[in-house]
Amino acid sequence: GVPMQTSGKAISLVAACYMIAKQVLNGLLGGFDVGMLVVTVAFAVCLLYGVRYMNYVAGVWLAAVAIYSLPGNLKGLSNGTLLYLLEGVADLLFAFLLLWHRGVRQRFTMRH
Repeated sequence: GVPMQTSGKAISLVAACYMIAKQVLNGLLGGFDVGMLVVTVAFAVCLLYGVRYMNYVAGVWLAAVAIYSLPGNLKGLSNGTLLYLLEGVADLLFAFLLLWHRGVRQRFTMRH
């Protein structure tokens, strides 16, 4: 199979791309939030470079954003904006992977 480190690196890369794409998409839909974009790019860079323990910080951040947005996203369902709910689900999925996936955890705790 794929070595754990490789899968950890791949998940980190996908999570980083997802976080940036999400901010850009949200920006296009509802106006850019420069602060969020800066934070997101910073997290993405840390994930790409495997900065120690950043998987936990980014994972908790994603989960917090998803949980914070959940009531609004559920209300939005009545307007048919399923997109935001799906985004919340994706946030939680990536948060889970960043926090619990063995390959990701190995990548962010080992000395390089």
